[in-house]
Amino acid sequence: MTTLEKLVLGASTLVSLSGCVQFPEYDTGVDPQVVLYPGNPTVEDDLHCRVDGTAEEVFDFSWFVNRELVQTETGPAGLFSSGYTRSGDYVECSAWTPANSSSDPFSFGDMGVYIE
Repeated sequence: MTTLEKLVLGASTLVSLSGCVQFPEYDTGVDPQVVLYPGNPTVEDDLHCRVDGTAEEVFDFSWFVNRELVQTETGPAGLFSSGYTRSGDYVECSAWTPANSSSDPFSFGDMGVYIE
């Protein structure tokens, strides 16, 4: 076997083995996504925030109205009650790993909507 054949054989072995490593709690085909609903809220609607596509079950949620932090909470989902906004306000939900988590802080992202 020549040196080139050994390199090619070794490379194909590495390539074929590279797909064998699996992480049971992480699906590379799905990125975690922050979901905020309803999509077209009015001043009478409660806003709900959750994170899809992750094995995490508890999150720190931060709520902003017109870019100003107004509420934080920890749980499986976030809730921002109606009555705290006016028509035209921009409300944003940001989701993070919980502060009491053993892992480093990680943002799952944020999502915002304008109140009709």
